[in-house]
Amino acid sequence: MVDTHAHLQAFEDVAEVLERARSAGVSRMIVPGDTLPSSKRAIELASTYPGIFPAVGVHPHEAKSLDDEVLGALKRMVLSGGVLAIGEIGLDYHYNHSPRNVQRRAFAEQLDLASQLKLPVIIHNREADGDVLDIVRSVGHFSGVFHCFSGDVSLAREVLSLGFYISLAGPVTFRNAPIPAEVAKAVPADRLLVETDSPYLAPQPFRGRRNEPSYLPFILKRIADLRSVEVSDLSETLRGNTARLFGV
Repeated sequence: MVDTHAHLQAFEDVAEVLERARSAGVSRMIVPGDTLPSSKRAIELASTYPGIFPAVGVHPHEAKSLDDEVLGALKRMVLSGGVLAIGEIGLDYHYNHSPRNVQRRAFAEQLDLASQLKLPVIIHNREADGDVLDIVRSVGHFSGVFHCFSGDVSLAREVLSLGFYISLAGPVTFRNAPIPAEVAKAVPADRLLVETDSPYLAPQPFRGRRNEPSYLPFILKRIADLRSVEVSDLSETLRGNTARLFGV
């Protein structure tokens, strides 16, 4: 199994977390950056542990930190090799830790960087559907995933029409979350990904605790049940989707 979104930089006990993940059958993890330092750390983790693949980017919470110097540093990281995506980038209108106009600028600039470098993007979208879609359309980016997708089936169809993948995380297992379950059933099999978004949003029965990649099978099982398919078949499909988008 591949965890397509895990913030391993948040763990002090990385070796133990990875050991538990591999014992659970999760052999590969994509580690996104959300600041320049965390992007550097993602690359360090990938150089230290097998099966770790880094992405680099500046999260909308930190959009105010993105300037030409940071953009240049992100580009150099990519050109040094081994980086498979630009992310986590996007818009977050729930917390507004950075002003919305600053978030929009940072998002567009990083989409443009990904386009120049021919890399997929990992998009964070919270309560900003219209602006996220408008900016993606204006830049004309070609490839990526809406991670930890929290929208409804209607939004999923718009995202899919732009050529993006949809990744589901712990909320699809929550008993009080019917919308992710509907999305899990509606997304075409060849456009679906799965993630933990560790250390956040642990699935049932671990809700409220620290999340980690070893919990990915609980998310996968829930999606398989919703789609009425075998876990092994779904896992194989998702592995192919991940390889097609990210090359791993």
